[in-house]
Amino acid sequence: MSALASHSGRAHCEHSPSSAYRWMACPGSVALCRKVPPGPSSIYAEEGTSAHELAQYCLHEDLEPRQFLGKQWDDNPCLDADFTDAVQTYVDYVRGLLVMSDWSTVERQFYLEPLNPPVPMYGTADFVSVNGRVLHVVDYKHGKGVVVEVEGNKQARYYALGALVSLSEEQAREIDSVLVTIVQPRAPHPDGPIRSEAVSIVELLDYALDLFEAVDATLAPNPPLIPGDHCRFCPAHAVCPAVRDKALAVAQADFAAADVGPPEPALLEPEELAFLMTRFDEVEKWMAAVRAHAYEHLMAGGTMTGWKLVPKRANRRWVSEEKVKAWAKKQKFRAADLYEKPSMLSPAALEKLVGKNKIPADLISQETSGLTLAAASDSRPAQSVLTAADTFVAHVD
Repeated sequence: MSALASHSGRAHCEHSPSSAYRWMACPGSVALCRKVPPGPSSIYAEEGTSAHELAQYCLHEDLEPRQFLGKQWDDNPCLDADFTDAVQTYVDYVRGLLVMSDWSTVERQFYLEPLNPPVPMYGTADFVSVNGRVLHVVDYKHGKGVVVEVEGNKQARYYALGALVSLSEEQAREIDSVLVTIVQPRAPHPDGPIRSEAVSIVELLDYALDLFEAVDATLAPNPPLIPGDHCRFCPAHAVCPAVRDKALAVAQADFAAADVGPPEPALLEPEELAFLMTRFDEVEKWMAAVRAHAYEHLMAGGTMTGWKLVPKRANRRWVSEEKVKAWAKKQKFRAADLYEKPSMLSPAALEKLVGKNKIPADLISQETSGLTLAAASDSRPAQSVLTAADTFVAHVD
């Protein structure tokens, strides 16, 4: 599940499989993350947890994820085909391994204690099985925003190492290699949704040495902060001085003179445009992280000079579709005129057909989808977080 077992202890969480890519590349991130208050769980993380739980339930109860299409599961009021089809892909693959397996287990919890790690380290692998002399370790990725590569994947190797250690001595002696597989149905990849890498036992033990050396580096006084692609999901991204310095250096590159501003984009050569576009991506990621951090600070009840939370501009919605149908019938509209498959036209769309101000006001409500950051000069009134909690579903624009 890419999640740790529910044990206490900060060190465990800091050196978890899910963050191995980050702290192995940036030792200083562990100490820096301690200074950042934990933020709310994202909807993507919650969705991923629900998907793993559905897969586990179906494997245990011999059910098909597609049976849950349109039904409620966990906090999801209605599962769509995108959700259930993805979980079905994972479940089908696991069942294919089960047919050939000598031994298997779903949600395999492991501890690295037999290898004497610098700190307590453990995790949970989604699926583990033994087929002859091959250990299969499968990791399900429900997300579709970021493609996960299997080649050299540090998180996947962490799971593989843990799965190997979790075997009995008799089982482990029979294993020649480990096949690590990532199942990610919702993120298009040239190699398809299911990708595997064979890792030898020697490679895995070499990885263990690198893993523990990386842990030692995080425990050293003043461990280095090293910006890179691993910063993307780091909780301390917005407050990291190394990321800030790199972003500012990029933004100031080529415009170092205090009296020289950036050139007109139309005057730049294609090579210069390509160069700047690549480098500004770093700045944009950092700015997005800063904005998200500022939003979370205000949502937690904090204050920030020059900024406030305001309601998003309201969207118009129907008070009742039945009332809209009744009104349309009196106006002698055809029922088909009200729909754009698979749902009813929005107030704005129907207004384009019948004319502005032709729809009765009592059929339409004004609803905001949450709060957003705004400068203190914004005309919208500041919203109290305590009041908003009862009214809005808050998130950043």
